[in-house]
Amino acid sequence: MGKASRAGRSKTPAKAVSSRLVKHAPLTTTGAKILVSPKSQTAGENESLSRGQRKRLAKREQFLKRERMVMSSLRLKKLEEQKGKLDGLDAIKEALTSTTSTATEAQSSAHPSAPAVQQLSSQTVKAKKNLANSEIGHMGLVLEHPSFIENPFAAIQQHLRNSLESDAEMLQEESLKREKEDKIIEDKKKEEKKEKIRDIRFARRMGRLASKLLEGVVYSIVNN
Repeated sequence: MGKASRAGRSKTPAKAVSSRLVKHAPLTTTGAKILVSPKSQTAGENESLSRGQRKRLAKREQFLKRERMVMSSLRLKKLEEQKGKLDGLDAIKEALTSTTSTATEAQSSAHPSAPAVQQLSSQTVKAKKNLANSEIGHMGLVLEHPSFIENPFAAIQQHLRNSLESDAEMLQEESLKREKEDKIIEDKKKEEKKEKIRDIRFARRMGRLASKLLEGVVYSIVNN
């Protein structure tokens, strides 16, 4: 039996290794999927790019990284500012609540008579009810009026005209009364001013007379 050559010895393990690789290799038939990691995919894309494109891509990645860092720092700063504002608002809220509590305590101490307040509110409610009942009765009389039954629009128009005329008359009377009062006040001020002027003139005249009398007395004393 002859010896095996070196080429035959080296080919035998190579075939075994190739058969093992084929056995454990992933299937590439139709319908089979090969899972590729993102890093290997990006590495493959980078290898397909040129040197200048790879440099530009690296610069862009660095720029985006710096931008993300800046945005995160700005976001943190904004959150801190909002937190400070919220703390200030909480302090204001506490101050307001304390102020309102002290105000309510002071009001309760200043007005301890709760039954009197309740009586006043009941009187107000009664007055409102009486006014509503009177208005309802007046409305019933208006609806039963012959002129309203005949022509409601004309009756309402006439009522508005009469009410406006009465209001205009009242306003005119009030304006005339106010004008008279203003005139009286103005005349009184003018009279007071005239009296002051008369008093000033009289005081000046009396001063001149007194100075003349004093001069006469001095002259007579000197001559005698």
